[in-house]
Amino acid sequence: MVDENLAEDTIIEYSEDISDAEPPVPLPPGTYSASIRASEKRLNGKQTGYYAATTFFVSPDEYPADYVDGNPDGTTIIYRRVSVEDNPMARFGMRTFCEAVGAKMGKNIDLNNFVGLEARIEITNEMWEGFPRHQINKVLAP
Repeated sequence: MVDENLAEDTIIEYSEDISDAEPPVPLPPGTYSASIRASEKRLNGKQTGYYAATTFFVSPDEYPADYVDGNPDGTTIIYRRVSVEDNPMARFGMRTFCEAVGAKMGKNIDLNNFVGLEARIEITNEMWEGFPRHQINKVLAP
């Protein structure tokens, strides 16, 4: 339950002055073991259909030895490439995603059942709004 007092709180306090904030160094390209922390149906940016926004967690134990700028608590990345529409391409995309994460398949898919499943994720880097960031390029079986 959300504390109603917090919902009206307009003062945000950070641990550091944000005027000194630098863009974080993205997770280096490569393949990482990851677990699914959440998955939910969301409307796409064009508002023309829905996709499964699936949150993967990469443990700091998976970081390359020379990656010292990563979040010490691990990295979460949302994968937004699985359409939940009922058409041939989207059904095939959901099938390949379910195969990669080891999810039960059938006529009905409960996105909640993805939580806790594991996969390997292929990370690439891209520029977004002028800054480098990591993204999931592909989801692979563990």
